[in-house]
Amino acid sequence: MDIGTLATIIILAILTVVIFAFAWVVFHQIRVNESEMIAAGNRDLEISIDKEKSRKLSYKIANVFSSVLSYILAGAALVIMIFALVTHFKGELFYIGGRTAMVVASDSMSTVYDRDTQAYLTDEMVSQEFSRGDILYLDSTPSEDTIVPDRTVKDADGSISSPYRYKVMAYKASTGTYKGSYIIHRLYYVGLRTDETTGEESLYYNFRGDANNSRDAEAVSYSQINGVYDGTSKSAKVGYFVLFFESAFGIYAVLASIIMVSLSTIYTGRIQKQYDERWEDIDHHRLTVYGDIKDIRAKVRSKWAGDSYELRDMMGELKERVVTHNEEVKAKIKENNAELKEKIVERHEEVKAKLEEKKPEAAKPIESKETPIPEPVKAKEDIVKPAETPTATQVETKKPEVKEKPKKVFSKKNGVFVKIVKSGDDTEIAGESDKTLNVKK
Repeated sequence: MDIGTLATIIILAILTVVIFAFAWVVFHQIRVNESEMIAAGNRDLEISIDKEKSRKLSYKIANVFSSVLSYILAGAALVIMIFALVTHFKGELFYIGGRTAMVVASDSMSTVYDRDTQAYLTDEMVSQEFSRGDILYLDSTPSEDTIVPDRTVKDADGSISSPYRYKVMAYKASTGTYKGSYIIHRLYYVGLRTDETTGEESLYYNFRGDANNSRDAEAVSYSQINGVYDGTSKSAKVGYFVLFFESAFGIYAVLASIIMVSLSTIYTGRIQKQYDERWEDIDHHRLTVYGDIKDIRAKVRSKWAGDSYELRDMMGELKERVVTHNEEVKAKIKENNAELKEKIVERHEEVKAKLEEKKPEAAKPIESKETPIPEPVKAKEDIVKPAETPTATQVETKKPEVKEKPKKVFSKKNGVFVKIVKSGDDTEIAGESDKTLNVKK
């Protein structure tokens, strides 16, 4: 184990302890707070609602479904983690029914490096390439005689002919940077080598990734080969989960998750136990109160049964009294209406009499006090002279007299208008019958 790996393990262990301590403090404080709130009764409503929900079939089905789904996901994660850890630390592939699975950790087989130098690659071979994160399903390794039927048969480049040449195969590296890891590349060359100590000849195999610029440095023996890829059986990108669990951070994540889930389960169970105890108290109190309510209802019903008949009699008597009272009220209303009509008639008569008394008398003509009108002074022309015998000249020159139009004189005295009519040729005022009095009040 190198220093970097050891340092990583130490750091992860310290972080794990820190996370465990932090999680313990948090969950412990949560439990203490919940215990205080439960004891104070602040969680009674939530507990009652949760218990009511738990009695419903849909709630039970949902809980079962979520639990099953959680177990399935947890089981799948656990299987992947175990597979990844065992494969990583043991360095072995597990075969089930003659097949095994392998996660691709690099892109050395994802593309062709150079078509000119790799002219042996056909289109079918290229279509069988894969990349990092894919899971390949391998068949078991064929026998050595199957891979190399005859050592004497050579190819043009001096390689021993093999029906598996340019097939993709997995081998376990024994030297170099990837020592102990599985490498899956294409079989590129089969050669024959001699052991310097024993002098025995043995076959060796060279592999090359399609995306690499040269063959692998290690000469692989047959015992290192562990499977053959058929070119089609793979799951793209699913292997990233396995690669994560194989890494140091993946292992740390798994350990931290286990710690958190364990603490959560422990403290959740304690809190749930307190919830159940509190629910028993609530349910007992509820049943007691319900019993009291039932007793009170029974007493009320018995009391009502005894008083119901009495109440019915009282209701009948009350109805009779209401009918009688209504008749009395109607008769009283009729009497009052008659008296009221008589009073109204009397009142009308009184009002009429008062109006007649206050009615003003008819206006009488006001006699005007006649002011003596002085006699008009006779003019000289009006003085009677002795009759003279008119001459002819006088007869001719005498003009007819023009009578003046009556003059109207108005005077106002004490609100009475007096119209006096006077003729021009009369010297005396007409008699009283000729006077016109206009009275305006």
